[in-house]
Amino acid sequence: MSTVLVTAIGSVAGQETIRSLKRAGYRVAGCDINRCECLHEAQEVDRFHQVHRASDGESYLEDIRAIIAADDVEYIFPLTDVEVDLFDAYRQEFSAIGAVACMPDHRVVHIARNKKSYAPELSNVLESLWVIPEMSAEPLLAKKEASPSSRFVIKPKNGRSSEGLEFFDPTTMMHAMSRPDLADCIIQPFIEGNIITVDVLRQASSGTTYCFPRREMIRSKNGTGMSVKTLNIAPIIADCGRLAVHLDLNGMVNIELIESREGLYLMDINPRFSAGIGFTRLGGYDFALNSLRCFTGERLDNYSYMPDRVMIRRFEETIV
Repeated sequence: MSTVLVTAIGSVAGQETIRSLKRAGYRVAGCDINRCECLHEAQEVDRFHQVHRASDGESYLEDIRAIIAADDVEYIFPLTDVEVDLFDAYRQEFSAIGAVACMPDHRVVHIARNKKSYAPELSNVLESLWVIPEMSAEPLLAKKEASPSSRFVIKPKNGRSSEGLEFFDPTTMMHAMSRPDLADCIIQPFIEGNIITVDVLRQASSGTTYCFPRREMIRSKNGTGMSVKTLNIAPIIADCGRLAVHLDLNGMVNIELIESREGLYLMDINPRFSAGIGFTRLGGYDFALNSLRCFTGERLDNYSYMPDRVMIRRFEETIV
C-alpha cells in the first residue's frame, strides 16, 4: 500500500486524517514542528519527522524532500493554510519526484485566498447564498455609511483562519483604518448569526460532488467547532455543489457561512481539511479517505450523512 505524508499532525485535523488512512491500510508518515514526545499523534503514525516551520520556506521544503525520499511518499496531505500555500507554489516540483499534493488546484487556492475575488467570481454562480459586500474606507471615515450602532469587520484579503481579523465600530474606526496593511485588507459589514461550515468533496474525473453541512453551536475563538449539529439544508448543499463545479474542484474545500436573519452569507473558502472532518465521519462519511480517492482515481464511497446529529469535541490527557 502507498505511503501518505500528513503534515502538521498536531493540528486539529491531524488525528482524524491519520486514523482514516491507517484504517484503510495506508502507511502514514507524519511531520510536525514539535518533537515526537510532545505529540500524541506522533505515536499513531508509522514514521514521524520533526521539521522546520513552513514559514521558514526553503528549510521546510528541504525537510519535505528528504521525507519523500526516505519514506517513498506518494501522496501528501498539507493540513494548515501556510503549508497549502507553499505546496501550491511547489506542487509541480513534488509531482515530478512522485509525490502528489492532495489539495485543490492553483485556481481554487488563488480564489479561496483572495476574498476580494468572491463577489466577481461567484455572485452569478450562487442562487441562495449571498457574498458579503465589500466596503470602502473613505465613506466610512467620512461617516457616510456608518450609523452609531454600525459594526464592521476588517481582515487581510488573503487571510488565513482568523489571523488579522478585527472588529470595529464608529468609535474605533480611526484606529482600525490606521492599520499599516489597510491596502491589503477587505472591509465588510459585521453580520451576526450562526456559523455553518460545509465540507465539500468533488472528484473531477467522475464529476461526483458531495457536501456535508453542520451548524456550529459552540465555536472556539480560533474558529474550531466544539459542539455541532449535522444539517440537510437543500439550498446550502445545492449552492456549495454549484461552487465546486464552477471551480472544477478536485479534492476538498471547506466553506464557512453565516446564517443570519437576513439570509445565508458566504464568509470563507478554505482549500484544505476543516478542523471538523471527524464530525463528518461520525455523520456517516469518511471524508479524509475519500479525499485521497480524488487523487488516486478510485471510486468514491456513496453519499451517506445523517442530519440532526449533535456531536461534541473532547480533549483527553494521556501519558506517553
